[in-house]
Amino acid sequence: ILTANGRSVLRFNSNEYIKLAEPLKLPDYVITFHDFPDLQPIQPFVGWSSSDPTKSLGWYDAYHGVKHNREGEFERGTLRCVFEAVSACIALLVAQFGPTALNVELSGLVGLTTPNWPIGDMYVSGLTSTERTPVNHPDL
Repeated sequence: ILTANGRSVLRFNSNEYIKLAEPLKLPDYVITFHDFPDLQPIQPFVGWSSSDPTKSLGWYDAYHGVKHNREGEFERGTLRCVFEAVSACIALLVAQFGPTALNVELSGLVGLTTPNWPIGDMYVSGLTSTERTPVNHPDL
Protein backbone atom coordinates (compact mmCIF):
# COMPACT_ATOMS: atom_id res chain seq x y z
CA ILE A 1 0.00 0.00 0.00
CA LEU A 2 2.81 2.38 0.85
CA THR A 3 4.66 1.58 -2.36
CA ALA A 4 1.46 1.92 -4.41
CA ASN A 5 1.05 5.40 -2.92
CA GLY A 6 4.50 6.47 -4.03
CA ARG A 7 6.47 5.84 -0.82
CA SER A 8 9.93 4.59 -1.63
CA VAL A 9 12.34 3.94 1.17
CA LEU A 10 15.17 1.46 1.34
CA ARG A 11 13.59 -0.34 4.29
CA PHE A 12 10.12 0.12 5.73
CA ASN A 13 9.84 0.28 9.51
CA SER A 14 7.25 1.25 12.12
CA ASN A 15 7.83 4.96 11.36
CA GLU A 16 6.49 4.26 7.86
CA TYR A 17 3.84 1.67 8.75
CA ILE A 18 2.13 4.02 11.24
CA LYS A 19 1.08 6.12 8.24
CA LEU A 20 -1.36 3.33 7.32
CA ALA A 21 -3.23 3.46 10.63
CA GLU A 22 -5.58 6.32 9.74
CA PRO A 23 -6.35 5.57 6.07
CA LEU A 24 -6.96 1.87 6.82
CA LYS A 25 -8.77 2.66 10.11
CA LEU A 26 -6.62 0.03 11.81
CA PRO A 27 -7.57 1.00 15.40
CA ASP A 28 -11.22 0.22 14.59
CA TYR A 29 -10.69 -3.49 13.90
CA VAL A 30 -11.83 -5.80 16.70
CA ILE A 31 -10.98 -9.51 16.74
CA THR A 32 -12.43 -12.18 19.01
CA PHE A 33 -11.46 -15.84 19.24
CA HIS A 34 -14.48 -18.17 19.38
CA ASP A 35 -12.70 -20.94 21.26
CA PHE A 36 -11.47 -18.53 23.95
CA PRO A 37 -14.59 -16.76 25.29
CA ASP A 38 -12.74 -15.49 28.38
CA LEU A 39 -10.28 -13.62 26.18
CA GLN A 40 -11.41 -10.01 25.83
CA PRO A 41 -11.90 -8.67 22.28
CA ILE A 42 -8.60 -7.48 20.83
CA GLN A 43 -7.99 -4.19 19.04
CA PRO A 44 -4.34 -4.66 18.12
CA PHE A 45 -3.79 -1.14 16.80
CA VAL A 46 -5.53 0.93 19.48
CA GLY A 47 -3.10 3.43 20.96
CA TRP A 48 -0.63 3.23 18.07
CA SER A 49 1.15 6.57 18.15
CA SER A 50 3.42 8.24 15.60
CA SER A 51 5.45 9.75 18.47
CA ASP A 52 6.72 6.24 19.32
CA PRO A 53 5.39 3.77 16.74
CA THR A 54 7.29 0.75 18.07
CA LYS A 55 6.71 1.08 21.82
CA SER A 56 3.09 2.23 21.50
CA LEU A 57 2.12 -1.23 20.21
CA GLY A 58 2.78 -3.39 23.28
CA TRP A 59 2.67 -6.72 21.41
CA TYR A 60 5.09 -5.44 18.75
CA ASP A 61 7.43 -3.88 21.31
CA ALA A 62 7.52 -7.20 23.20
CA TYR A 63 8.31 -9.08 19.98
CA HIS A 64 11.03 -6.58 19.11
CA GLY A 65 12.52 -6.80 22.61
CA VAL A 66 12.57 -10.61 22.64
CA LYS A 67 13.99 -10.71 19.12
CA HIS A 68 16.91 -8.43 19.97
CA ASN A 69 17.48 -9.33 23.64
CA ARG A 70 16.20 -12.85 24.20
CA GLU A 71 18.04 -13.36 27.49
CA GLY A 72 16.93 -10.07 29.02
CA GLU A 73 13.36 -9.78 27.71
CA PHE A 74 12.18 -13.35 27.11
CA GLU A 75 9.41 -13.07 29.72
CA ARG A 76 7.73 -10.35 27.62
CA GLY A 77 6.86 -12.96 24.98
CA THR A 78 3.44 -13.87 26.41
CA LEU A 79 0.53 -15.82 24.97
CA ARG A 80 -1.49 -12.59 25.13
CA CYS A 81 1.07 -10.95 22.82
CA VAL A 82 0.72 -13.88 20.41
CA PHE A 83 -3.07 -13.40 20.27
CA GLU A 84 -2.56 -9.66 19.71
CA ALA A 85 0.01 -10.24 16.94
CA VAL A 86 -2.26 -12.75 15.19
CA SER A 87 -5.13 -10.27 15.54
CA ALA A 88 -2.96 -7.59 13.92
CA CYS A 89 -2.25 -9.91 10.97
CA ILE A 90 -5.98 -10.60 10.56
CA ALA A 91 -6.80 -6.88 10.70
CA LEU A 92 -4.15 -6.05 8.11
CA LEU A 93 -5.26 -8.85 5.81
CA VAL A 94 -8.87 -7.68 5.88
CA ALA A 95 -7.91 -3.99 5.70
CA GLN A 96 -6.03 -4.56 2.47
CA PHE A 97 -8.06 -7.30 0.77
CA GLY A 98 -11.55 -7.03 2.32
CA PRO A 99 -13.56 -9.33 4.58
CA THR A 100 -13.59 -12.10 1.99
CA ALA A 101 -9.86 -12.50 2.65
CA LEU A 102 -10.83 -14.57 5.70
CA ASN A 103 -11.39 -18.03 4.35
CA VAL A 104 -14.04 -20.31 5.78
CA GLU A 105 -11.62 -22.04 8.14
CA LEU A 106 -10.31 -18.80 9.65
CA SER A 107 -13.71 -17.14 9.90
CA GLY A 108 -14.85 -20.18 11.89
CA LEU A 109 -12.13 -19.45 14.46
CA VAL A 110 -12.37 -15.69 14.83
CA GLY A 111 -14.98 -12.98 15.00
CA LEU A 112 -14.24 -9.70 13.28
CA THR A 113 -15.69 -6.22 13.61
CA THR A 114 -14.55 -3.90 10.83
CA PRO A 115 -14.60 -0.10 10.62
CA ASN A 116 -17.62 1.75 9.35
CA TRP A 117 -16.60 3.01 5.92
CA PRO A 118 -18.45 5.91 4.30
CA ILE A 119 -19.68 4.95 0.83
CA GLY A 120 -17.46 7.67 -0.67
CA ASP A 121 -14.36 5.85 0.62
CA MET A 122 -15.30 2.51 -0.97
CA TYR A 123 -14.57 1.07 -4.37
CA VAL A 124 -17.90 -0.40 -5.37
CA SER A 125 -18.28 -1.78 -8.86
CA GLY A 126 -21.47 -1.44 -10.79
CA LEU A 127 -22.84 1.73 -9.16
CA THR A 128 -21.72 4.23 -11.76
CA SER A 129 -19.29 2.42 -14.02
CA THR A 130 -17.31 -0.76 -14.34
CA GLU A 131 -14.01 1.10 -13.93
CA ARG A 132 -12.32 1.69 -10.63
CA THR A 133 -9.89 4.54 -10.20
CA PRO A 134 -7.59 4.26 -7.18
CA VAL A 135 -6.96 7.49 -5.33
CA ASN A 136 -3.80 7.99 -3.32
CA HIS A 137 -4.29 9.00 0.30
CA PRO A 138 -3.02 12.57 0.90
CA ASP A 139 -1.00 11.55 4.00
CA LEU A 140 0.93 8.77 2.31
